[in-house]
Amino acid sequence: MKRLFLFLLVALAVAPLARNQNVDTGLITGEVHDISGGLITAVPVILKNTATGLESQTATDSHGLFVSPPLPPGASVPSPSTPPPP
Repeated sequence: MKRLFLFLLVALAVAPLARNQNVDTGLITGEVHDISGGLITAVPVILKNTATGLESQTATDSHGLFVSPPLPPGASVPSPSTPPPP
């Protein structure tokens, strides 16, 4: 009985720690290709949360890859945009 009580006491003490390990952000990664399939570098990519309208921006690297900043949960749609003129 003493062991059961000790186990329950430890389980109740540790439960809040396990709860705080939830992830509340995520990342979107991808590539941007031109119509012929080539990778496009240094193009801005806008990520729009379809539920909230929140927009975040990133850009492709020298390999045409992008990684979003940490985003809140929800459906986000990435879309490349035209880079500003130099």
